[in-house]
Amino acid sequence: MEPREPTRVQDVADRLRVTRLALKLTQRRLCELTGLSTSAWNNAETGDSRIGVDSAILLCQATGVTLDWIYRGSRVGLPVEISVAISQIESAPPARRRK
Repeated sequence: MEPREPTRVQDVADRLRVTRLALKLTQRRLCELTGLSTSAWNNAETGDSRIGVDSAILLCQATGVTLDWIYRGSRVGLPVEISVAISQIESAPPARRRK
C-alpha cells in the first residue's frame, strides 16, 4: 500500500481496522489496552470520525504501530510481525478481511 494523504478519513479508518485485525484484537480488547472508549474507536475505524492525535499516540504506545502508518500509510518503522500481518490481510480476498 502506498502512502496516502493524511486528510482521507476513510484511508485512516481502513488502516485502523487492518491494524486491529493484524494484532488479532477485538475492538473491546484494543480499547482496554489503549484506554480509548469503544464508541470513539468504532467511529474512527468506520470512518465516521478521524482518530485524534492523542488517541493515535495511545494506540502507538500500546501496540508498536507508528503515526506514519496510521495517518500516511507508511510501513517504515512498523514492527516486522505487524507489517507482515498487515500485508497478509491486505492481500486476502475482500470477504476474508472483515471481522
